[in-house]
Amino acid sequence: MELKNKKVAILGFGMEGRDLLSYLTIIGANATVLDKKTEDD
Repeated sequence: MELKNKKVAILGFGMEGRDLLSYLTIIGANATVLDKKTEDD
């Protein structure tokens, strides 16, 4: 599946979410992270 320049939502920013964000950034996808916790938690 070609994800370059596509919008992708990542639900949760645990270990898998962080790895997925790194991968999507490398391949050129436009990723948005959605998580219940804030950065301060």
